[in-house]
Amino acid sequence: MVNRNILFKLISIILIVIMSAPINAFAYNNTGTTGSNLSGISKELGSLSQLGNSTVMVSLYLSPQSSQQISKIVSELNRYTFSFHGSQVPIILGNPVKNKDGGYTIRLYGPAKLLYNQIQAVGLTYITNIYASAVPTFEPSTFSPFDNYTQIGVNNSIQPETNDVRNLIGASFVENSYGITGSGVKIAIVDTGVDYAHPDLQSKLIYYVGSYRTVYGTTSNIREPMVLDADESQVILTQSFEANSTGYINVSSASFTVLDPFKETVTPSYPYYYVGNISSSNGVYKFGMTLEYTVAGLVSVGVLMSDPDTPGNYTLLVIDANNDGVFGDNGDIVVTYDGNRILYSPEEDLSLGVAGGFFYDVGLWFNSYGAYYPGWDLNGNYISLFYDFEGHGTSCASAAAGNGIVNGIAKDANVIGVKALWYGDVEMGLLWASGFDVNNNGTIYYTGEKRADVISDSWGISNFIYDISGFGYDFESMLINALTTPGFLDPSFPGILVVQAAGNGGPGFGTVTSPGAAVGALTVSASTLWKVYQVVYGYGGYTQDNIIMWSARGPVPMGYLKPDIVDVGAWGITAAPIPIYYNIFGGTSYATPLTAGAVALLIQALEEKVGSSANSVPPSMLKEILMNTADSLGYMPYDQGAGRINITRAVQYVLGKSDELLISSQSEYSLSASKMSSMWYWTFQDYMPGSFLGFYGAYLQVQNPNIPSAFSSQNYYGIYVPDVPLNGMKSFTFTIQNPSTSFATFSIDGVYTMKRILAPVTYQLLFNVSRSTTISNQWIILSPNNISSGTSILLAEVNAPFRLLDNNDDYNPDFDIDVYAYVWINDTNGNGVPDRNELAFINVGYATSNYNSIEISNPRQLLQEFGPNAKLAIRVFIHRDYSSAPLVNFPATLTISQFMLVKDPAVYVPSISMNLLPGKSVTLQGTVFAYSLAPTAYESFMRVRATFSDGSYRVYDVPISYTVYTNMPMSGTLYLNPMTDTSLMLSPSNIRGDNDWDWRYEAGDWRYFYVNVQSPSLSAFEFKATWTYSNTSLITYALGPDGQFAGGFFGESVSYHENLWAGTFLWTATGGIDGKNLSAITFPSTRYRYFEYPTQKSNTGIYTLIVRTALFDGSTNAERFLVSVTPLQISGLPISKLGPQGTVTYTIKLPYAATQYYAVVAPSIYPLFAYSSWNANVTPGSYSGLIPAGSTVTFTVKFNNYIYPYRADIPLIIQFNMPTSSGLPVYYKYMGQYKLYASTYTFEDWITSGSQWLFYS
Repeated sequence: MVNRNILFKLISIILIVIMSAPINAFAYNNTGTTGSNLSGISKELGSLSQLGNSTVMVSLYLSPQSSQQISKIVSELNRYTFSFHGSQVPIILGNPVKNKDGGYTIRLYGPAKLLYNQIQAVGLTYITNIYASAVPTFEPSTFSPFDNYTQIGVNNSIQPETNDVRNLIGASFVENSYGITGSGVKIAIVDTGVDYAHPDLQSKLIYYVGSYRTVYGTTSNIREPMVLDADESQVILTQSFEANSTGYINVSSASFTVLDPFKETVTPSYPYYYVGNISSSNGVYKFGMTLEYTVAGLVSVGVLMSDPDTPGNYTLLVIDANNDGVFGDNGDIVVTYDGNRILYSPEEDLSLGVAGGFFYDVGLWFNSYGAYYPGWDLNGNYISLFYDFEGHGTSCASAAAGNGIVNGIAKDANVIGVKALWYGDVEMGLLWASGFDVNNNGTIYYTGEKRADVISDSWGISNFIYDISGFGYDFESMLINALTTPGFLDPSFPGILVVQAAGNGGPGFGTVTSPGAAVGALTVSASTLWKVYQVVYGYGGYTQDNIIMWSARGPVPMGYLKPDIVDVGAWGITAAPIPIYYNIFGGTSYATPLTAGAVALLIQALEEKVGSSANSVPPSMLKEILMNTADSLGYMPYDQGAGRINITRAVQYVLGKSDELLISSQSEYSLSASKMSSMWYWTFQDYMPGSFLGFYGAYLQVQNPNIPSAFSSQNYYGIYVPDVPLNGMKSFTFTIQNPSTSFATFSIDGVYTMKRILAPVTYQLLFNVSRSTTISNQWIILSPNNISSGTSILLAEVNAPFRLLDNNDDYNPDFDIDVYAYVWINDTNGNGVPDRNELAFINVGYATSNYNSIEISNPRQLLQEFGPNAKLAIRVFIHRDYSSAPLVNFPATLTISQFMLVKDPAVYVPSISMNLLPGKSVTLQGTVFAYSLAPTAYESFMRVRATFSDGSYRVYDVPISYTVYTNMPMSGTLYLNPMTDTSLMLSPSNIRGDNDWDWRYEAGDWRYFYVNVQSPSLSAFEFKATWTYSNTSLITYALGPDGQFAGGFFGESVSYHENLWAGTFLWTATGGIDGKNLSAITFPSTRYRYFEYPTQKSNTGIYTLIVRTALFDGSTNAERFLVSVTPLQISGLPISKLGPQGTVTYTIKLPYAATQYYAVVAPSIYPLFAYSSWNANVTPGSYSGLIPAGSTVTFTVKFNNYIYPYRADIPLIIQFNMPTSSGLPVYYKYMGQYKLYASTYTFEDWITSGSQWLFYS
């Protein structure tokens, strides 16, 4: 089984308050406000210690200190090291930077627990702010369903077969028919780097020639490769040496520094190096050492810079590639400033990347502010080497634009490599590729010209609680939205299309990660093309155009359509870094650059059609065209978006070579804009400027932080209808346009969804695995007669008892059960058993889990394509992971369900047929009727058929997504999914075990529910999810109407849980001692403020309540769960703005018994740039003793706002400790024993004194 452990595990930085950990604290603030009880919470860091070895980034802001004290702190932090890409490095990153207020900034990077311990040791009395950041992740290049990482040598004859991907999506056709190859288009690959030495990628490198700021603060004319090392991962600092009379330089007493971006010390391989072959005008050579972690291993060799022509002008670079201590002999790499900068030694078959380019320094080593710098210093003091440390980026570049043995989609496009996954500085990489830079004041600005035409992002953030907001509202999604919106970041910025991987956490619903959840991104999931496995592994045939099991699915929290489109992700051959050369590549990481290559073809077609005005085409139009011309694969919208990309149709439409209708609505953009308008404002007014300043030493500011009409007025191929009231209705509009020169007739067939009509068929299976074997197989063979002619999707699920996966609750997988589907073409040898050369792959489910599933589109039609003898072969097998024990007659169940297209009774559109003249359009209205529905997210599609005067015919399956909400009752409990309905794949009442212990946080099955809080007096409510089987564990989350978490603490907006590693979660349950009372209970606040931005008081509106699987019992294929909400009886703090001082009260009627409470007032972290000064206290501050259920507790807050009439927000935080008898303590399970995990629950409220914010300038 392939080990898919991620390179970096995503985390959220968690700061503890009293006894309970907040879920998402992005910052800790101990300045600008005062409060008599502040000491109760502000000096305690917390659950960093619970995050173990997860990698985090932290910026510490220290109050003004003496230089001696700062040196002492730095010396203390420098004592501690951790392993970073193979080296031991200190947790402190760079030198402390003195701020304008006299304080200091220190940046830390490393394992969370280590940072926690050392921050505590430093002493929090010095710290005024803490900023923390998650690290983006990508699937490793070994991501594959097979046991071995398949590497394919350079001379292997099978490589040309990869043209099948180009043929399938139409790239070959548009090249042969129209000469469209992506020529002149620049694709930015934001990833692990790109190996430009690869023969297929050497022609992709382009150069910048012009003036640029240097590290010395001056502007000079430079020539640099158009690549960026945003992570500053290989900046070699050199030292000066003169040769002796025999031509040697003596480096024996020196050690050398490489910035990566830590300051690494490297010892030279030899005490003396021969430089007699290299000329120098002034006799002074610059020597350093590499420290590259390449796919071939660690490369640490000597580097020499010389000035052969002009004294002091270091234009020659020689690398001792053969590591023999002699520069300039056979096998070494020699490049010049004005020549080809690719660093490759054919004799050693060694690539060290590209010499120079650009790199970003966050203000650590060269100046006090962050800046982009040229990578080749003509003074010879440093040289930056741009290389691919993993291979992922090289494969992405090859998929997009390779040209050679393996051709990418846009084979003549250029590739701008942006290395941003070594350390995680993706934001600065995205901005640079989009044409932004940093001036001498540390301010980010638009240069007036984009560096790239399209960006490809094959990475994402998996941890849902990494930010203060849910996916789609979050920091990374907002940045993508800003980049794709013309004129927002700068009035002259035209926007850029960002093609974003959806993620590989499927097949569960709701698994699209950030920033794939961004409305503005073109989010790509993965479909199949199994031809490469026929060729490489000897299968008898191949299939295509199914959605691969692990492809991420929608919806996202707001309920709009994601993914937008699918492309081939399983599988293809791509270039890999030298010396691997070629490998099998897959994932949404593959689908994304394929799609970026298709965008490049579309851009070239636009340029040929409209000339230079193509540069002003908004990114959303490119996205709309690609979606409108995609081919439906027969899946529902949350699986496939608009369908699989068809670049032939897109290019033909642009060139006027074929007829298309454009079907669009502004609802996806306009209605999502109304939902995220508050977070959009705060993100660009305060959150993003503060975060960029904290992490990157640069300031990002926009002219107007409000969400612009340029965003909300964009068209989208799809219809989004949020917030339909239960038992009510809501109308929507859409436009059908005929942009062609042909007369068109179209008809609307109706709106379709997919339901299981026939009863599922189950197969009870028994498996035996001896100690000496690793796999036990069973085959289920279905003939076409076993499949209904009306079946659109066949779902095959396997489930086994949880003890198969983890027999002793040690969270190491023992066995997993997998399911594969093939076409059994013919039993050619007559042995009655499917053999490899008789099979064609269809789909695979191989998550490390006791549950797996696959879906097959139009299965009966698929079998017919392979002839009269073809059958459907379902292979179910148990695979050994870490257990050494045998299995004897172990039970498992295979369930086959057939889903058929039916009319969606909830969505009405006019069933019309009408003519549409060339250049004309018609706007129509539809309605969603939400009668007898659960308050959740739904998917369907509108089928439109069109015939043009030339006889051409098109069918459009236009995606529709809609959400239904119900109203929160004033009292009593409301069940949100009381009716059992398993006829829908996205069932609101049953949840599946789509977890993967070897993947990431998002892997699971997610459900979204929507509840409208109408009463301004409601301060909090109970949110409860209960389940059926003892080994299942569910997690809940609650988002407020603005998308922020409804409270910053575990037990408040997020149920207590722990992601142990990869996709493995600790079993937790509220009241779950001895496996009873299986539930997750939280108390979301409508008055959240302490860890969030201010909301309207009262914060009425629609709350998003989320339930997902963490563990799955496996006793059934789909487990019943129940969700309920109950309003709490609380008399909260005043809603209206208050005067400069006063006394207010907060009264809560406890729904459960408690034994202790603490109450404090404390400053909110946000806004980051708002000045505030106040004093407040709360009484009583604490109590110990039994507080019976139903008791009323009143708290009195006295406050004084010293800067009135300017605004001060004063949060009140109350934490109750709940006894076992209350049923609220949370338990975890380990080695068969149930132990207490947490028993603290938080309630919060806040008051506002004054009106206008006083922002720092």
